[in-house]
Amino acid sequence: MKKWMSLPSVLLCVFLFGCVTHYVVDGSVRLQLGNATENCTLESLFVVSSNGKELKWIDETVLPGESSKVEERDLVGNFRIRLVYEKDGELKDTVFTRHFDGGSTFLQISEKDDVLVIRKK
Repeated sequence: MKKWMSLPSVLLCVFLFGCVTHYVVDGSVRLQLGNATENCTLESLFVVSSNGKELKWIDETVLPGESSKVEERDLVGNFRIRLVYEKDGELKDTVFTRHFDGGSTFLQISEKDDVLVIRKK
């Protein structure tokens, strides 16, 4: 009987340990972009290093109302991100800072008063 009573405790410890190690060990980020704009086409997303070099993370055209494929990179921490998009036939870009903890991230791109709004979900 004691074995059966200790089993839930052991399972709980294993489950909690697994959740904690996920945050410590998971050094990669799976990123997906969602285009919630009405008239912008997302062209690509870059990670910009402190010396100005760029690493292309998402290289896919994302039409309004669609989402990109999930792309994985070994990036955890604070990063400057450059998003290239097309609006009214003109190629534009915006730069913002984002923190990535590891795991899955969905960035929803919307527009308010002709300014792109980037929300992490």
